Amino acid sequence: MQELRIDHFKTEQNRRTYRVSARVNGHSLWFESDDIRLSPSPEGFAAAMLLPAVSNNLGLFINAPLSKVWLANIKQLMNIYRTWWNLPEIPVRCTGIMKKKARASQGTGLCFSCGADSFYTLRFQKDLVIDHLISIHGYDIGLNDIDRMRSFRKSLNAIGSAVRARPVLIRTNLREHPHHAGVNWTRSHGGALVAAAYMVRDINNLIISASYPYAFNRPWGTHWETDYLWSSEKMTVSHYGAELWRTEKLIALRDDPLAQQHLRVCWENKNSQVNCCQCEKCLRTMLALHQCDSLDKFKTFSAESLHELVLKTGPVDPIFIPVYKDFLAHSRSEKLSGALKRLIAESAPPGQPPLPRIQETTGSFLCQIIQKVRQYLR
Repeated sequence: MQELRIDHFKTEQNRRTYRVSARVNGHSLWFESDDIRLSPSPEGFAAAMLLPAVSNNLGLFINAPLSKVWLANIKQLMNIYRTWWNLPEIPVRCTGIMKKKARASQGTGLCFSCGADSFYTLRFQKDLVIDHLISIHGYDIGLNDIDRMRSFRKSLNAIGSAVRARPVLIRTNLREHPHHAGVNWTRSHGGALVAAAYMVRDINNLIISASYPYAFNRPWGTHWETDYLWSSEKMTVSHYGAELWRTEKLIALRDDPLAQQHLRVCWENKNSQVNCCQCEKCLRTMLALHQCDSLDKFKTFSAESLHELVLKTGPVDPIFIPVYKDFLAHSRSEKLSGALKRLIAESAPPGQPPLPRIQETTGSFLCQIIQKVRQYLR
């Protein structure tokens, strides 16, 4: 079997910038940061390349010792990938078992994009003490998009200062790497997040925020069934926030001043704005904030008429139809209701029964409960 070979691990420092790199079949893969010291983690580089290897039915060879726990977990992870996506289990080889059991530094890092999921984890998971906010340049924001990243960096610094957590920005060429090209990002982004965090020496606990709730068990790159399987003796990976739908998280964040100033959900980046307010994800977020009478408080979204934005939006992924049905059920505007009905009709799969509503999950009763809990916590 052909394989991806990861070798030539290297650490460099140029003034304030720390860079770690390895070669993957001769092509450099690197991570760098101006904020914190990095260390080349074999598990991190292997995590970055696991999905590319599995997707292309290639073996994976790491020219370094690996964690025994990590290797055992990865076998379970590949079993899940086989069930979800019919992907093969590949051989993962290394030069031995790593003897070092744990990192000396003790710190918790939160993968932080300024989005609703990570904001909710930061603000409402009371059992967590977050030491580092880990953000990555080169994933949703391309390496060449300097202006957008400069704006993001200002938000990251402001939030870190407000919550007393260290902002850590890591740059990487992973998505541009020739052996990652063409790999499904919705499947591979979990390994990509973990890969960057493994390079940070000061983290022994990593938090990944849920994209979907337990009630909607959709295969995804970050998932409560898989995230913990990226763990090793060096670093534990945990999944938070799957008890709520994203709409419910936005409701909980409706009065949060940091979220109001810095919430970012857009990844399509159709214009130069923080949130393009044109893509489906922006629209869905704006409708959720509108539903709880808070859209005008969020400075990173435009004030354009929502019903006009809905009319401009093409058919949405059918998995989101229940969400839009819930928006329709709570709409108090005749124009918006008409636009939502049209969008739902255009998005419905032909010949399939109507998808169930999730009003019981995201309805006004639960909204009231959330508000009462928040008032109590204050």
